[in-house]
Amino acid sequence: MKYRAFALTLCLLSTLCPAPAGARASGAGCPTTPARLAVPPKLSLPADLKITSKEMAFEVDIGSDGHVRGLQMDESSGDNAVDLGARQTLQAATFEPPQTGCVAFSGALRLTYDLPVEGSTQLA
Repeated sequence: MKYRAFALTLCLLSTLCPAPAGARASGAGCPTTPARLAVPPKLSLPADLKITSKEMAFEVDIGSDGHVRGLQMDESSGDNAVDLGARQTLQAATFEPPQTGCVAFSGALRLTYDLPVEGSTQLA
């Protein structure tokens, strides 16, 4: 009988007392998020561009510190100047690394840009 009363008391106390701060840290305050650009960069295009593709795509390897560890072009615009400018801009961009339970880790992100029609000098 003593053990039942003790178990019931523990059960009641555990529902009335809040969880320690460490136990709550991995809850709603620390969601799992994918990697993303912290500030979307403005990619400018040269006036004499010669685009032969409808889109340009990159695979970006982001370190847990948010810096670019690697950058691979998957789809070229067809214009070397545009490709180089986009590569340099993304290399210098600020990223938010993926995280889970308030712990950042390294991960990849695919970025695709629709290329503009003639006459425009900004990428979407």
